[in-house]
Amino acid sequence: FVGICWQFVPEEDQDCFAVPYPRPDQVRVIDYHARDAKGLGWARRQTQLLWRGEEYTLQIDSHMRFVPGWDEKMIAQQQSRGNHAVLTVYPPGYLPPDQREDWNRPQVQTAHRFHSNGVIEFGAHPVPENWVVEGPLSTAACAGGFIFGPGRIIEDVPADPDIYFFGEEPTLAARLWTHGYDLYS
Repeated sequence: FVGICWQFVPEEDQDCFAVPYPRPDQVRVIDYHARDAKGLGWARRQTQLLWRGEEYTLQIDSHMRFVPGWDEKMIAQQQSRGNHAVLTVYPPGYLPPDQREDWNRPQVQTAHRFHSNGVIEFGAHPVPENWVVEGPLSTAACAGGFIFGPGRIIEDVPADPDIYFFGEEPTLAARLWTHGYDLYS
């Protein structure tokens, strides 16, 4: 099942809805006019309200592309680290419509820098060439654009609707950890 929080201007964005969903019975949608949008945390929470108890959850941004078998790969990687594992990393970019950036080394989410307001910023960095990576690596950092884990994290650690944008990732990382979840990239 897919949950989508559309935030758009109907008069300008109709072309985005010209093609019907290939599996409409597996899509849950909530629509908002763009003028009613209240930020990233609010939108993520709206989407989470569409959850119906599915075993796993994947939070992504709209600018994603998938490799074949991505769901089986994510489940296997998550399960390899235990029931409380959450996978997170800034995913590779892509050139529309379907040219994915090729990462030749695994990436791990790390602390990058502090902003002048004191908010920490995370980033994804390749692991050193001499590392042998046999599975997801432990991290303390979170990437809001890609989070995969047990569906119950939606109940345990819901998105904070009061965070407009900056601060979502460090607060989510801390909240997940204090609720017993471990982060991996």
